[in-house]
Amino acid sequence: YNCVNYARTDNVAVYMLNENFRLLNGISGGWTEFNSFTDCFSYRGNVCYSFVRTSGNDSFHGTQFTNCFGQIKKVGGGYGIKATGVSSSALVWVYNSKLDIKFYAGDAACKVFSLSFAEFTLNHGDLTCEGTTVMEALDDNSRVQHNGNWINNGATNYSVINELSG
Repeated sequence: YNCVNYARTDNVAVYMLNENFRLLNGISGGWTEFNSFTDCFSYRGNVCYSFVRTSGNDSFHGTQFTNCFGQIKKVGGGYGIKATGVSSSALVWVYNSKLDIKFYAGDAACKVFSLSFAEFTLNHGDLTCEGTTVMEALDDNSRVQHNGNWINNGATNYSVINELSG
């Protein structure tokens, strides 16, 4: 979805693409908001669910993932959610969104969150994962504030550039 708003996607399975589900703000002045994904399955793409900003607005407000699943690619490394902005003044901003996604990572450490110039704020929903997971921030402008549950039956490791309190 490139600057698409109020779209509904139900009962879709996507297999082994570079980015299985991609939300993009790539048109000058455009944004991608209030989209809904229900019962969607992402299988072993390089990225299960991505938020990318190039020349569009920072906002990915109100995106809803309900009962979705992500099988994270193990060979060569994969990502559950990857958010990529442009710079510290051109962030990706995912806020007031429902993230009800179940991830399967398996026995290899998989990156469930990878953030580069991205902010996740005031989101809710149950994020669950089976296996060892990594949550990474690739710069000191990225952060996550999740008001839902993080449930994991394996280890959760954090990779951050600068450990700030809070």
